[in-house]
Amino acid sequence: MINTLVTTVGTSLLRNPRINEPDLLRSLLSCQNPLQDREVGAEINSTASVVDRGYVDDRQNLYLLVSDTEAGRKLGSTLRNYFLQSSRYAFANCQLLVVEGLDDKDPHSFGTKGLRTFIRMLADIFSRHMGSMVINATAGYKAQTAMAVTFGQAFKVPVCYRFEGFEHIITLPPLPMTLDAKLWIANKEFFDLLEGRGTITEKELRSEMIADFRFEHLDPSVKALIDWEKLEGEKLLALSPMGELFVKGARIEFNRLERDITLEDSKIPVNKRFSSNEKEAHSEKFIAAHRSLIDKIVQLPFIEAVTVTGFSAKYDKPVFKATVAQDSIKASLGGKGGTIYMDIRTTARNELEMQKAAEIIETVHH
Repeated sequence: MINTLVTTVGTSLLRNPRINEPDLLRSLLSCQNPLQDREVGAEINSTASVVDRGYVDDRQNLYLLVSDTEAGRKLGSTLRNYFLQSSRYAFANCQLLVVEGLDDKDPHSFGTKGLRTFIRMLADIFSRHMGSMVINATAGYKAQTAMAVTFGQAFKVPVCYRFEGFEHIITLPPLPMTLDAKLWIANKEFFDLLEGRGTITEKELRSEMIADFRFEHLDPSVKALIDWEKLEGEKLLALSPMGELFVKGARIEFNRLERDITLEDSKIPVNKRFSSNEKEAHSEKFIAAHRSLIDKIVQLPFIEAVTVTGFSAKYDKPVFKATVAQDSIKASLGGKGGTIYMDIRTTARNELEMQKAAEIIETVHH
């Protein structure tokens, strides 16, 4: 059942002759033909069509996504009151959400922050109303409409749009399109850093993740999801709006699939799962100091083998990471005295099972 509508908000209501009058809301509420009367604005025209055409079964939730401008807030507030009080088109709940950075007077912020925030808001609403929402992308900036349509295709959410001159709204049904889970899993640590930080320099990435990181060495498919600019001679990287959509979509899809993923128990006895290629005294001392954590990994039911493959006394930051790498999981455990590197074999049979195994392994450190 569709009970949630997300509507983008533009400035079409500014054309109303009563826009600056205190009785604007009363005028909107008294309109006899909100479906066709252009003075009430594209948001009311299109939402009325969504309701009249039966695209929303139960008018429970309406989210109005407005620009980060004075006009956006003012018009959004008026529209919120309209959709709470209208005798024909009222929703039980109506939330006004300001898309931070979505301001056409600041093109840089609009492209790097506003559209990414817009995607995040759609993903957040989707996570709460999965399978019960529809998007009305008629009003607002054209870039918003494009992103809303792309979001709908990726998340299989119906998107409505009312073209100028059309009597009614039309729907753009979801296409049978899937996100590349392999690309997300293979680059999850990189995507997580970008998502968490917002922006990060190559130098910071080399310090925190990959010692020899170079943007030009990235997979072309990953590069296409990244925005970058030069800052004091250093590349500053961030997820592009499409990258934001990809990461949010891949994670939601993984979380949905993860509920059905089960990892087989290993047939290897626990006491035969651990080995170390490191015999140097410092590494053996470090392993002994952290043996309780290593044992927790070894004892996980799906573990086949845990092999210490390397040790570095230079890197002594507290860290524990587990990432998928082809047919095994690579883990690094750092602390006072250095860092050990482990190759972990599991019963996982595919990329999704490998990712679930990696996430479970990381929880033993918490």
